[in-house]
Amino acid sequence: FSQYVGQPMEHQEEAIRWLLGHAKRALKNKDIVPDQRAWGAGALLADDMGLGKSFTTLIALAEWIRHWRNVTRTEPPAILFVVPLSLMENWRDEIEKAFGNPTGPFLRVVMAQPDFELHHYRRSPGAIDIAEPGNVREFGLCFGDGTERSLDLPGSCVITTYQTLRDYRFSVAAAEWGAAIFDEAQNIKNPN
Repeated sequence: FSQYVGQPMEHQEEAIRWLLGHAKRALKNKDIVPDQRAWGAGALLADDMGLGKSFTTLIALAEWIRHWRNVTRTEPPAILFVVPLSLMENWRDEIEKAFGNPTGPFLRVVMAQPDFELHHYRRSPGAIDIAEPGNVREFGLCFGDGTERSLDLPGSCVITTYQTLRDYRFSVAAAEWGAAIFDEAQNIKNPN
């Protein structure tokens, strides 16, 4: 972990290795098939405040991204961070502090919230987020077209809020994510 600005403490290294154990299962083979590209298993970091869960998560993601790029020679699917509105800028700042640059291991960091950058990814000003029976269709955001206007562009870090996730749930569900990180996960009160 010597390439990072900050060095993980012993308990953080243990957590990073544990998280990577989950993540690397998706890359057992060099032949990545679509249903194996995500981590495939959840993990929960639930230690006391101030012990560095954000830093631990970011370093684990950076290691996973490095591993993905080495194994597949491609960019990994985008990473989704869902956080309370009050923590959006904190996460962006944490990325810069952990890696010494604004994007860290990601190709870009997108603040996907209406008051930040979300409007750049809408297909049109009047676009709405809906699903049709038996077929999820995305009308609100420009997901999955493989261009810079695609919110889930491989290699991206997308930081959004619980409210934006709720408001654009079909668009978010239709996107391809390598991992989803939930900060303050007690905000998920409804399984839908």
